[in-house]
Amino acid sequence: MTLLGSTYSWDESLFNRLGLSHFKDAPHAEYLKVGRVELDDGAYVDVSVQCWPAQFWKFKIHSTDPERDITLATGSGTLTDYWNAARQIAEGMIVIKKASDLTPTLLGGFNV
Repeated sequence: MTLLGSTYSWDESLFNRLGLSHFKDAPHAEYLKVGRVELDDGAYVDVSVQCWPAQFWKFKIHSTDPERDITLATGSGTLTDYWNAARQIAEGMIVIKKASDLTPTLLGGFNV
């Protein structure tokens, strides 16, 4: 039996607003690229989905600073659940650093 996935109905308006391609009968176990979202500052996000039949999202984030390019992969959920975090990372509103880039402070926390 082959499991197939389709765009969740509650994600359709966000797909339309972002200009992403709706999908139907997407095979499971493979990521399907549903489009690219261009942001105002020149950054962009390639959006892919994997259906099991739950949906898992992958965002390849290309910022204006190549040092900040990152791939964000999610657990199961909707595009609506995860899009704002992906957009905020692309816009530099959320910055992800490697543990090796963090320096301990005298109070036992980390200076990020």
